[in-house]
Amino acid sequence: MNAHTASGGEYAHGLASREHAVILVARDSARIEHLARRLRREAGVTVDILRADLDDEQDRALVETRLRQDHRVGVLVNNAGMTFMVAFSRTWDEALIDQQA
Repeated sequence: MNAHTASGGEYAHGLASREHAVILVARDSARIEHLARRLRREAGVTVDILRADLDDEQDRALVETRLRQDHRVGVLVNNAGMTFMVAFSRTWDEALIDQQA
């Protein structure tokens, strides 16, 4: 989960408070170290950090491999977002189709 954002951190905290182990995924692992320490201290759960930029194909493959191989993973919360820079006159559907091409 993209835990350096407020909503990602809230998801992580909610899962940890219910005694679920958490894997935090972010571009900059240093930014989420504080959250990981807090979750370990307050909830007493296992917290792993996986450095990955989900815009990067190799990093996405790293996350996919972890999800396939780590049988402890039971829930995936994808909190990563995307931004499209498009002209106001274009529709959302047109922009999305262009991004996928």
